[in-house]
Amino acid sequence: MSQSTPYVDPAYPGWYWDPTTQQWHPVPGQSIAPQQPAAPTAEQTQQLAQYVAQYQQWQANYAQTAAPRIQGATIGMHLKRAIDWNVSDVMLSPREKTQLDAAGVGEPRMQAFLAWRRSTMLMALPILLLGVILSFVDAGKKGTDGRTDLGNLVLWLPSISLALVPIGAWVAISRWTELRKSSRTLIICWALSIVVPLLIALLPIDAIYDVDSVRATDIANGLTASQAGADIFSARVLLAVQYALALLPVIITVPSGVIKGAGRVKFLFPAAALPGWFLITVAPFYSIFLVVVFVLIDQIVGNFLLVVGVGVLAFTPWLFVLRRKVYGRSMSIAEAQAELPKAGRLGGYLTFAGFALVVIFMLTAKVEGMRVVGSDSNKAVFSYLQVGRTAVEVFGRNLITAVVFCMIFLSMVFAEWRAMQELRPDIRAEHDMEMQALRRYTDAHSASAATNG
Repeated sequence: MSQSTPYVDPAYPGWYWDPTTQQWHPVPGQSIAPQQPAAPTAEQTQQLAQYVAQYQQWQANYAQTAAPRIQGATIGMHLKRAIDWNVSDVMLSPREKTQLDAAGVGEPRMQAFLAWRRSTMLMALPILLLGVILSFVDAGKKGTDGRTDLGNLVLWLPSISLALVPIGAWVAISRWTELRKSSRTLIICWALSIVVPLLIALLPIDAIYDVDSVRATDIANGLTASQAGADIFSARVLLAVQYALALLPVIITVPSGVIKGAGRVKFLFPAAALPGWFLITVAPFYSIFLVVVFVLIDQIVGNFLLVVGVGVLAFTPWLFVLRRKVYGRSMSIAEAQAELPKAGRLGGYLTFAGFALVVIFMLTAKVEGMRVVGSDSNKAVFSYLQVGRTAVEVFGRNLITAVVFCMIFLSMVFAEWRAMQELRPDIRAEHDMEMQALRRYTDAHSASAATNG
């Protein structure tokens, strides 16, 4: 029903009923009956009620279609949030602000955190889906000859477990204004995607391949028993190398996620010292871990360019240790806005340079006449599919792992603050005495060292 079809009493032409004023009015520009219609009859009252209901429905529909569309976040905003360490400085779109207010999230810093979490997962979701597709394609290209029934199942389990990560991310995105339940779902899916490949890697080769059948085939083909044993041993070594390379995205992203999660929570709550100390203590282990992981690759395809690139990447975490006086202390929001970006800027430059050197190496280097990366696996050490799958999985997992550990550190900071608030006076006094004694010892030791020096 349109707005231009008012109710008109046929007995009194020129008069129409206005439901807003509940009165009869003359139609402009038309001749009207000598007198205004009398009070409506019962039948007219029913017709008027029906008209008023239709008119009100039209008004509601018109208001809904005519209401201006609330602007949401753009792809550029989502991308900037995902790579930015300063979680507390996220700018909300009008639509996000409306949704968070409707969900009862009124604290600005929590609004910024939830918006950052949503943007990071939105950027990671298509990358993770691509990684899952490439993982299934790679698994489908592997042969099943000599595999047991368990071995055929194990062939697909890593891809299936990887698919849990985008599922958890989608659940968290759909409930992005709620923190606790959506975070629990994401963490469970993320943990299963790590545990399943690790359990598969622990399975002995005898459970995956029918070793006795392979040995019998080798002997039937003319090999001696010792030669067949050496062939099986080589297969064990090759399988171990394949597992190490397959676990590379899983292993690298965990310590990296710890650092990124702790760094973002330090931006969010700069007065908390706990995230900063995690940065300082985990960074050296992550650096050593990177070197150990790349030792295998370096021995297979290494050259000077790869060593330099990995060296730059391994040195970058030590910047947190060198700037421990910034990250390890409590600071105000204003101090954090000024000092933390300055401290982390050099790390970003070094990380970009390290990755650039590794990419240049992979695209240009050759090992024993073979390209490091190529389309033909017989003419290259790694195929484009293998490298692409690993790179996509590392990048997608890295984003999600940062979100996971950010939520874990958020819970830890809150638990620490609540524990200090609920500390009994007698326990607080004992703790203060212990810390004062430790302080006297460290001060005396520092003074003695300065005197002897």
